[in-house]
Amino acid sequence: MNRILLNITLLALASTLLAACSRTKEFTAELDSDDIGTQNITLTYFADDAWNTEQISALNGHFSIKGAVSGPTYFEVYTSSGTLLGAFIADGGDEITGRLSALNPENYHLKGNDDSQALVKWIADNRKALDKKDISAINRAVAEEIQRDPDRFLATALLLNYFSFPGYEKQALQLLQLIPEKYRPRDYTMGAEQLLSASLAADSASITNIRTFCQADSILTFTPNGAHINLLILTDDQCRAADSIRQLIATLRAGAPTAKQLRITDLGTDRDTLLWHSNLRSLPQDYPSGVDRLWLNEGPATEGIAPLAPTDIPYFILADSTGRVLTRTPSATAARAAYGQWRRKI
Repeated sequence: MNRILLNITLLALASTLLAACSRTKEFTAELDSDDIGTQNITLTYFADDAWNTEQISALNGHFSIKGAVSGPTYFEVYTSSGTLLGAFIADGGDEITGRLSALNPENYHLKGNDDSQALVKWIADNRKALDKKDISAINRAVAEEIQRDPDRFLATALLLNYFSFPGYEKQALQLLQLIPEKYRPRDYTMGAEQLLSASLAADSASITNIRTFCQADSILTFTPNGAHINLLILTDDQCRAADSIRQLIATLRAGAPTAKQLRITDLGTDRDTLLWHSNLRSLPQDYPSGVDRLWLNEGPATEGIAPLAPTDIPYFILADSTGRVLTRTPSATAARAAYGQWRRKI
């Protein structure tokens, strides 16, 4: 287990915070930042199979961390307003020093181990993509770095903290397996491996019968037959009226005006039918028509949906009349592109 015991200067932590096992070794970090002055900041790290957070007091832009880890550990530091100041990697025996800066990336530098220095360089080299949240470019940069040198913990840290899995599950699993076991601790990567394996298994899944509730609150079994292509959209009260969903429905329905050509079904994952009905009544009057609306009483875990491993809400599933899944994606843009491709084939 990658357990950690933190004893943070300027903050009195209970000695029972986390009991370090006998295999742990101490590290220290002395860090500065021009962006924070005197305030409480937040340190996040992965230990005991979960993400943990601790409050740290920074005084005049300086804070100190003393911890014990059983192996390399990835840390992120956030301001009191939630802005990411920077990240570093620490292992037992390390003495990390440096400066973090969200406002001036040129002032972000670290010393103390090769992984932290390489992390800073990778972030600097890919600053434009990170600032734009360009998933394709970020994933490509992570993949290139791992392929260039998989024999270090940095490879695991980049994959699990910067690589976006949805739509890239197969590549993510390949990259994870490229990293030697020595540098991908089981307790650190187990959750990701299970998620990716389930998602890839869903690629061969199909839609048969889905138990749903209709707007009359009676049970209705959804079956894919009757339409050349089915578009299932998992939604909730937070995203149902989103422009991306409305535009997708309007565009596809304009090109396929009949349910025989394309059946669009909104599968509500709202927490209960009261909220679901209330949200449906509040939809804008100009909301696109030609959509069936059903409710899943177990949300994404509903039998018939769970094997498809939806990773987010909203989530878009294209299937043909036999229930064969054509694509699964959290992106309305990707769903639209996939429909365009499959429409010409079916």
